[in-house]
Amino acid sequence: VAVVNTHHHWDHTWGNARFAGSPIWGHVRCAERVASDSAARRRRLVEEEPALADELNEVIFTPPTQTFTHEATVDLGDRQLELRHLGRGHTDNDIVVRVEDASVLFAGDLLENHAPPSFGDAFPLAWADTAGRLVRLADGAVVPGHGGVGDRSFAEQQAAEIGALAELARLVVAGAIGREEAVRRSPFPAHTTERALQRAAIELEEVPA
Repeated sequence: VAVVNTHHHWDHTWGNARFAGSPIWGHVRCAERVASDSAARRRRLVEEEPALADELNEVIFTPPTQTFTHEATVDLGDRQLELRHLGRGHTDNDIVVRVEDASVLFAGDLLENHAPPSFGDAFPLAWADTAGRLVRLADGAVVPGHGGVGDRSFAEQQAAEIGALAELARLVVAGAIGREEAVRRSPFPAHTTERALQRAAIELEEVPA
């Protein structure tokens, strides 16, 4: 009936062509990034995983056909989906999908279960606020982008951890603590924390003094 891309990353969008003819929903920047970034991403993946080259080269890059900026509603006939962009986080185009009558919230990669969040091209400082807004929508099952289904308490815990990491990042950038201290105090593994600190520094450079 419909496809929803929670963000532009390849593992969430490269199956779109299989559903050609159905509406494919996503944030407007998701569509832009699928169109602009996918070819380069495929080249990198082929270099990293040459055994998957044939399969990867079959992918037809297909951006969302139905886009929005803040909110949208998808009518499935017997059920409606609320699509919301709550702010930057894992990417600049994350959306959540709320199924109100079933008390289900699809969080995309704004939440990860049984693994730390990925900060590859994330906005760690904004993510803390976005995760807080997500928690307020959680009143039942919470489906993360990866890992098992959780609930509101799971969402609250990870939102708090992302918030704690954001505060550590601010302290590092301000020179109040060192990177090693931030890694030691972080709720996430060292490599995850290091990437988040790098991204937070870039994020702060975008904000005028």
